[in-house]
Amino acid sequence: MEVYHHGYFLTGDREKAMDRALEMAAEILEIKKEALNSHPDFSLLETDNFAIGDARRVKENSAKKSFFGRGRIFVIKSNLFTREACNALLKTFEEPAGASYFFVVTASPENILETLRSRLTVLRFEEDKKLSKEKKDFIEKFFKSDSDKRLKLTEKFLKDKEKAKEKTSEFLDELEVVLRDTMAGKQEARMVEAVDELLKQRAYLLQRASSPKIILEYICLTFPKF
Repeated sequence: MEVYHHGYFLTGDREKAMDRALEMAAEILEIKKEALNSHPDFSLLETDNFAIGDARRVKENSAKKSFFGRGRIFVIKSNLFTREACNALLKTFEEPAGASYFFVVTASPENILETLRSRLTVLRFEEDKKLSKEKKDFIEKFFKSDSDKRLKLTEKFLKDKEKAKEKTSEFLDELEVVLRDTMAGKQEARMVEAVDELLKQRAYLLQRASSPKIILEYICLTFPKF
């Protein structure tokens, strides 16, 4: 059996990253991928926002003894990771108790703290950056609109409070895709600044007390027209 590192950060195309994480988990446990969900040493946590409570459960369960002696597997898939959750896992990821393996799956490296990411082996999966025509048209309409129209366009991301952070994160990703496509072959200062600002706002969104509404309002009011 291949020797695996205790922790992996899989980023980029989430479907490809998740598939690879499950493949490695199955290889470690020496079972078929389809049998993972019924294996007592396998844990899958999928959530929109990985918070301190989730981190504490992972930390507690990772200290338990493996049922079959091949190690305990934790696959964590989330759009966002709070600062508190990342900090709570630092020691666990640096010095895992017993034979534990961690697979963290998320779309962007900015979704978790660099200090936690540095403790993991990073695997990047090429992502299809092309948006659907509907999404691309929406983003282009957003960029061409004034601030009041932008605020109305983004109201839909806040309707479901439980998914507001997820929807806002997806919107920021789509803004970045269109901006980078527009920048191809160009290095206009306002575009470079806009991409930098997007990365900052994504970092703010990771914080536990962050407000998707405030972040969206800031983007609507301050981003230049393109």
